[in-house]
Amino acid sequence: LKNKDALTQAGVDLAEVGLVNEAERYMGLLATLEKGDWERFLQFGRALLVAGQRKKAAFWFARAVALKPGEEKLYLEISRTFAETQSVM
Repeated sequence: LKNKDALTQAGVDLAEVGLVNEAERYMGLLATLEKGDWERFLQFGRALLVAGQRKKAAFWFARAVALKPGEEKLYLEISRTFAETQSVM
C-alpha cells in the first residue's frame, strides 16, 4: 500500500506543477499494479484537470467510470472538479 500511495502522490504532485509526462509515468506504473483502483484514477484525473490538461484528465476519468459506472460519488467528484477548475481558469 505504501508504494501505491507514493506513486499516487508523486503522480498528483507532478501533474499539479505541470510535469505531466513525468506524472503519467508514475500513474501508468500504478495502473499496472492496481488496475481497479478507480479512486486513484479519479484523483489523478483531477490533478490533470487542475493542470489544464483536459484531454488527459478525461482519459483517467473515463478509466475510473469504466470501473464504477454506477458510483454516484465518482460523478459528483468529476462535476465538482470541472466546476472548480472552470472558476479558476
